[in-house]
Amino acid sequence: MRKILLAMLVASFWGGSVWAQEQTDLGRIVVTPSRDTEAAAGAPAYVKVITADDIAASGALTVADVLAQEPGVHVFNKGSLKNTTLDIGGYNDAAVSNVLVLLNGRRLNPSDSSGPDLAQIPLDAVERIEVIRGGASVLYGDNAVGGVVNVITRQGREALAGSVGMELGSYGQRKESAQVSAGSRGITVYALGSHEETNGYRANNRFRASDGEFRIDGGAASLLRLGVEAGWHEDHYGMPSGLSLAQIDTLGRRGTRKPEDNGDTRDRFIRFTAAWTPVDPSGDFGTVSLDYAHRDRDIYGVVYYPPTDFEATKTGTLNDSAGLKYRIDGTIAGRKAGLVTGVDMAHDGSQTLDQYYNPNPAWSSYQDILISRQEQGYYARGEYALLERLTADIGARHEKADYTFNNRGTATKTKAAPRETLWGGGLKYDYAPGSNVFIRTDETFRFLNTDEWFSRWTGLNTTLRQQAGIDYRMGVKHAVGEVAEVRVTPFLTRNKQEIFLDPTVYPGNNGNYGRTQRIGVDAGNAFHLAPFMQQGWLKIADINLDYTYLDARFKGGAFDAKKIPLVPEHQLAIGFDAMTKAGLSWHMKARYMGAQFGINDDANTKPVLKPSIVTDTRVGFQLNSGWETFVGVNNIFNERYYDYLAYGTGTSTRVDYYPAMGRNYVAGVKCRF
Repeated sequence: MRKILLAMLVASFWGGSVWAQEQTDLGRIVVTPSRDTEAAAGAPAYVKVITADDIAASGALTVADVLAQEPGVHVFNKGSLKNTTLDIGGYNDAAVSNVLVLLNGRRLNPSDSSGPDLAQIPLDAVERIEVIRGGASVLYGDNAVGGVVNVITRQGREALAGSVGMELGSYGQRKESAQVSAGSRGITVYALGSHEETNGYRANNRFRASDGEFRIDGGAASLLRLGVEAGWHEDHYGMPSGLSLAQIDTLGRRGTRKPEDNGDTRDRFIRFTAAWTPVDPSGDFGTVSLDYAHRDRDIYGVVYYPPTDFEATKTGTLNDSAGLKYRIDGTIAGRKAGLVTGVDMAHDGSQTLDQYYNPNPAWSSYQDILISRQEQGYYARGEYALLERLTADIGARHEKADYTFNNRGTATKTKAAPRETLWGGGLKYDYAPGSNVFIRTDETFRFLNTDEWFSRWTGLNTTLRQQAGIDYRMGVKHAVGEVAEVRVTPFLTRNKQEIFLDPTVYPGNNGNYGRTQRIGVDAGNAFHLAPFMQQGWLKIADINLDYTYLDARFKGGAFDAKKIPLVPEHQLAIGFDAMTKAGLSWHMKARYMGAQFGINDDANTKPVLKPSIVTDTRVGFQLNSGWETFVGVNNIFNERYYDYLAYGTGTSTRVDYYPAMGRNYVAGVKCRF
């Protein structure tokens, strides 16, 4: 690591003799597409920024709620907030490993298949959410196959400010939060604390969570900026399980056949960042950024198998990650150019203790597994203005990982060392302010999760291969002044050796499917009506219409031409937002989700999840004194639908439906100071 740091620092000084940095007023910015700040207005159509105002108007209570309102983003859960999956690109259960989730650029995806925990991100702390649809493996490495979601939290401000708030809702929902921001002489501090709980829509659906976050940033903007960020999260939750249609008739949609299954999580992290911009009379040298993060996570769960069996699992994971990035913007031959290059490093170590017990006849199984993964990724991406408005970019990445599997129960130790080199690039033409067309190609990859290599049922399987793919996208974003915006992005994604759960054997084996293909289009329109209405009392009147078509299929093999389960072919959302200058606001959104085959129905022979239409609304009022209040109704028309459907593997005839929440109410009040 020392050699890498030294080499990058030398490169930063050498690069200064070639480039001349330019300063621009970015206004609203986006950081995820290039791993550095750029103007949001110039971002291509496959990039979406959800602002703090958008979040406030949405009526959402969690980050998952916000993302669920975005077409092309399929959010589903298995009866609990802790089992929420975020899918971009049509990867069903495997989306936890094919969609990268970041928190201020820090990875939340663990090295196993448990997936990023969206419940640990308090919505009150969120400044904006940036969503990239499509492959981004060149810049971000593992997991960035279907897309990237980067949640950006609030920073402190110079003036003392803060808020306290409370929310109450159906099914015993309650949330309290407080946040404060302060600063002086270039140093800012932000802190947040929150607690939420709910009994949930179904029996054994309780959820209790507490969160804390602290952030301090400071330094001379033109020289050295330093930051420290820390947070903790604790929760306890029930797991109500799925129900067959017969059980729904007997127990009702809110019932459960697993009244005792439960779990707990404890998650802590700390992160240090530094950004250095050298100043020298002979020229500018760009910016060198360093960051280091440590994460400590413990998960405990117990699952009962009536009448007498149970399985208890405890997993402790330590993660250390570090990154070094060099960024410079300037000119070459009189044309704008930019370069970002760096290295990402991570080390994950986990211990899983798993006990399965059957008292009749007396039998038990005990596993003690130590798994470690060390990963390094080296990347570079350059941009160059071929013409005044035509920009080309090209990038490459080399990723390597080293796994060690230590089964202490059998005294066996095995290693694996996958490697991957890939590239990506594209063209973007800015033909008018806020308007552009683009075309790009990006190679993608995903390394096996630690628990995909190894399971308690099949042991270690080193014959599995790493997943690789390629993503093609082209599109247009057209802005009509500040009145309207239209976005259309057709895409094609092809994967080789896609990692999936083979449903033909019980309890399902991890395997590789030779080829898969996803073809579709993302389209959206935003209309800002207030300028046309010319009403002095009206501040905002927006209509948003978004649609996603996605055809995801297996190619060749046993399921040739069959649709990939739990991937809706059609998603549609229509929203309306209005706000008066007096502070009264109204939000309404309707979402259509198309039919989907159930998980493990890769042959497409069983009943599907039926289409659903869910409509939510919220009315709020802001007073000049700093008080805010709102009331909302979700699922206004009490649509009876299911979030998730799974069929048994092998010869099992099991069917599990997961009923979604019916009509529910929420109200809240907040005081800002």
